[in-house]
Amino acid sequence: MLCACVSLLLLDAQYVRAAEQEGGGDLLSVRGVVVDTKEPPTPLVGATIIVKGTPAGTTTDGSGFFSIKAKKGDLLVVSYLGYQTKEVRVNSSISNMSIALAEDATALEQVVVTGMTSQAKVKIASSVGIVENTNFTNKPITRLSQALQGGTTGVFVSQSSGMPGGDGAKIKIRGVASLLGSDPLILIDGFESDMDKLDPSTVESISVLKDASAASMYGAKAGNGVIVITTKRGTAGRVQVGYNGYYGIQQPLYMPKFGDAVDYMNYYNAASVNSGATPSYTDIMIETTRNGSDPINFPNTDWTKETMHEFTNIQEHNLSVSGGNTTARFALAAQYMKQDGIYKYMDNGFERLSVRLNTTINLSKTLFTYVDAFVNRDTQRQPNTTNRSLIDFIYRTPPTVAGIYPRKEGQRENMVYYGIYQTVQNPLYNLQKGIKREEFKDYVTLNIRPTWYIIPELVLKGQVGYRLSSGLTRRTRPAFQLIDYFTDDIVFDSGKMSETSYPNRQSYWTANLMLDWNKDFRNGHTLNLIGGWSAEYDMRNAWDVVTLVSFFGKAYYSYDDRYMLEVSARGDGSSLFDKGHKWGFFPSAALGWNIANESFLKDVNWINTMKLRLSYGKLGNNHVSPYKYQSLVSSSGNETVNGNPNLTWEVVSIWNAGLDLSFFDNQLDFTVDVFRKKTTDLIVNTPSTLSSALLNSFQNAGDAKVDGFEISAGYNHNFNKHTRISFNVGYSYTKSKLTRVINNKIISGDRIYQQGRAITEYYGYVADGLLTQRDIDNNYPIIGGYNSASLSQQPGDVKYVDMNGDGVINDSDRVPIGRVDPESVYYMNLSFSWKNLDFEAQANGVGSVPVFYTNLISNPLDGDNGGKPQQWHFDYWTEDHQTARFPRPTLQAGNNGLFSTFWRENGAFLRVRYIQLGYSCPWLAKKIRAESIRIYANVQNPFTFTNVELIDPESKGTYSTYPMFRTYSVGLNVRF
Repeated sequence: MLCACVSLLLLDAQYVRAAEQEGGGDLLSVRGVVVDTKEPPTPLVGATIIVKGTPAGTTTDGSGFFSIKAKKGDLLVVSYLGYQTKEVRVNSSISNMSIALAEDATALEQVVVTGMTSQAKVKIASSVGIVENTNFTNKPITRLSQALQGGTTGVFVSQSSGMPGGDGAKIKIRGVASLLGSDPLILIDGFESDMDKLDPSTVESISVLKDASAASMYGAKAGNGVIVITTKRGTAGRVQVGYNGYYGIQQPLYMPKFGDAVDYMNYYNAASVNSGATPSYTDIMIETTRNGSDPINFPNTDWTKETMHEFTNIQEHNLSVSGGNTTARFALAAQYMKQDGIYKYMDNGFERLSVRLNTTINLSKTLFTYVDAFVNRDTQRQPNTTNRSLIDFIYRTPPTVAGIYPRKEGQRENMVYYGIYQTVQNPLYNLQKGIKREEFKDYVTLNIRPTWYIIPELVLKGQVGYRLSSGLTRRTRPAFQLIDYFTDDIVFDSGKMSETSYPNRQSYWTANLMLDWNKDFRNGHTLNLIGGWSAEYDMRNAWDVVTLVSFFGKAYYSYDDRYMLEVSARGDGSSLFDKGHKWGFFPSAALGWNIANESFLKDVNWINTMKLRLSYGKLGNNHVSPYKYQSLVSSSGNETVNGNPNLTWEVVSIWNAGLDLSFFDNQLDFTVDVFRKKTTDLIVNTPSTLSSALLNSFQNAGDAKVDGFEISAGYNHNFNKHTRISFNVGYSYTKSKLTRVINNKIISGDRIYQQGRAITEYYGYVADGLLTQRDIDNNYPIIGGYNSASLSQQPGDVKYVDMNGDGVINDSDRVPIGRVDPESVYYMNLSFSWKNLDFEAQANGVGSVPVFYTNLISNPLDGDNGGKPQQWHFDYWTEDHQTARFPRPTLQAGNNGLFSTFWRENGAFLRVRYIQLGYSCPWLAKKIRAESIRIYANVQNPFTFTNVELIDPESKGTYSTYPMFRTYSVGLNVRF
């Protein structure tokens, strides 16, 4: 080392003399310090600094400081063994340059954040999934939750709507074993927060804690798993400025394809005849509509075209500034995102403005603190209809209703004549003269985390966090009179509206204190002991307050990175339960064995990892509304809540066994996990009996389990310094079973929770095609039977199976007809880079799971409430077409609209999530003195392969579900 330092100093002197002989008055003096990226930063002694392309160089002294001379524009190459090399451009003389080097960790040495602690991946004995940052960086995603799709095994992510501002995804980790919901605990920098408020470009890492050992430190709230997110922080060094932005156009994935007015008239006439009514439209009326000779009396309106855009715009811009020195570091990021809605005329869509400031301040050599602040404003604008959504109006308003009539003689300047339907159901009227609803939502968090190194091995960590969410809703409408075009009568007089309301203001406090002792002993022994306390105060509205007090501890031991043992325990006391039932105790343990580190495999160079993992533990679930243990009586003396003072925790026990393998310098890796998740004392909203006259009450009245396994494989290879490929696949299987429930089953509408079956299943009738005249002649069982003068079912109606064999079709024939959640989930990720080009693609999907067409999707007419057929409805039953796809049309769905397997479709799908091509421009970056410039093109949701035709297989929506989008975008990344 000493010889190398002397050599560098001699070469540096030669470079300076040579520069002076060439007119080296341009040499600049650069002095600074080289540190690592840990907190607090540690000086790197003996780091090498070389002027790129020259022999000149130096090394850092015992305090990490250095001094060197270089020309303006030169690059300083800073390196240190075990750390990533960094290049810094010299622009001027500087006496206090700070340079931070990140550790050059291998795949095994990668540090994984597991919540309150972090561990090297090789030392983890529990089941933890890591979401690669390619899932959420430089992608046109509007919610971070969407980025978990295809991120890791064991996680099922589904988006239920595409509405701007309402398109967050539902996340389920390792299936559902509770009736209280499946939402996991979300932690952002150790603080419970809403991940969908977070700007994806500020995220550093995402970890998913899947088993009880990994999530044990959060016992009470971890029953559905934990997602741990860390955000980017500033490091010591010069100030870095970055910009990330994209602009795109969005196209709805599924749009209705309605028949025109002539199709509607013919269909409506057929439905009228089948319903025993007289046809409403004569042949002359139909022909006049067909030839368009009288558009005023016989309009032909395409409501989809008149009211909805085929393409909409989306844009996002992110600006970040970070830097600091060994005393203080900061990372400031601002985001603006705007997504237009699909409706014409009215300003509708979503806007977001957020600012995050993460700071790190060294108060002394042994004491530092994080101070993080986040401010977010969401603005959502949508048409506000009276009792239905605007999409509902579009589905219900017939094409025989005019949108806007042409001007007529004597019409006032500002007068507009709209077609009248159901008084105010004209979609155009609602967009142009109707109510606009604007929701402004503010979200603020403050997170302070001091850390004191009492001695190098003993650290005291604290945290105080505060979250506030509030906002307002504004409804506005211009004054307008809806007047009948033909009679000039006032149909509806809408006065000017300007209303403001304030939704619930919510606040949340948390505080915790933790002592962390970590000691590496001689001969390979490592021991880590953690103990702590935490408290929460959650004010959900003016009346509902939930508090939680917890004590936790964890012990971790490893020997020679071969044998690992983790033991954890947490006790939680919750205000959600009555005295004697408030406290829950949740222990866990995990064992790990790194077989690859055994002496008998030391010489097997192609095996890098062979690790066995085994864990067992218990977690809690208390996702129940407040005060359910108390009976409440109104001022009139009526009982409003039937309380249960014996209500207590759900307990989730999880077994997990796993195997991690990697070969050939970590180029090929496999992970397999097998698990069982069992929930006891399920909290069930128990229905009352007819004789009790009591209200429903929450009881611990069931047990459930989920068995499953996960398999993932990856291939990562660097062919040379210019070419790299990565391919990863994953498959997850879960199967739930309700092992105990009160009264053996609970029925709620078209859902059933039945002992011995999947935890939640659809409940309805089994169909066997369509009824024929022969069925009627043979007295095949029908609804209502054959005793009445007129039959309630006719040939061409849905044919239901008499499941109990009593000769009548009624409610007793309803049975479970398919599980709600899929058992199989899979994903594929591909990335490839060659020189300055990079390519990424991802696809994911689910296996067989039922999807049901309902309401106006299955039966397009709804009596006086309107409706119109789509093109696929025209394949309906007639006496001349008895092999039709659909039953005979009727004015109302009637018995054909019953929830049944007739409308069931296999909801399996494979969706390509994104395809992206990028290009880095080093020549342009050098020209404008930037560190890097990259441009890219991306298409989101380009292809979907499924049997489902009229709704999105992922959202499983209805006719009124806001469509999801296919997005085409181009983006720019610049870093200075």
